[in-house]
Amino acid sequence: MIIVPAIGDDVLKRHADPSVIRYAIFSRDLLRRYLLFHSFVTAPERIAAAVMLNPSTADEMKNDPTVERVERRFQRLGFDAYFILNLFAFRATDPDFLSLAKNPIGENNDWYIMQTVQRPEVELVLCGWGMHGERAGRDEDVFKHILAPHANKVRSLGVTSWGHPRHPLYVSYKTEPTPFILRHSIPRRRQHGYRSGKSEA
Repeated sequence: MIIVPAIGDDVLKRHADPSVIRYAIFSRDLLRRYLLFHSFVTAPERIAAAVMLNPSTADEMKNDPTVERVERRFQRLGFDAYFILNLFAFRATDPDFLSLAKNPIGENNDWYIMQTVQRPEVELVLCGWGMHGERAGRDEDVFKHILAPHANKVRSLGVTSWGHPRHPLYVSYKTEPTPFILRHSIPRRRQHGYRSGKSEA
């Protein structure tokens, strides 16, 4: 089951066990993960998506701690499949490493986010990128141009004192998703200069 396909030179990798419905899409050099999809049933009826900061170690075969927690949360909410997306596609275990990458956003990242959230079967889009999402105004770009048109299904697990959507790794399962709007009036603390996802290869 491929709901969102790979484009261009991007690489789609499936789980080694054909009975497991799980795949991930990477850049050709595997330095960026654009999308992760996992379904617990053959024909999912309820699909959710999470938009977080950047990928860590999760791939087509395994979860990392953040994806594991998001997966459990979506299951508790009654979803039988989910997508994982990120503001920045560059794979790193520390968000500070994003400033060292030539193209942390990823050339096709916006396309994958858009193709996922606009699908009618995706009924919830959970934002959870935390404070680092404001780097170079990336959170504003994605929210305004991609997420806002689908505001009826955009949610968060609460916001920080600066108005950033809270990272799901640190939020209790008892917390329910609530409507989320990025507050542009909040003072921005931009210190990094990577805005475009098409700057370098």
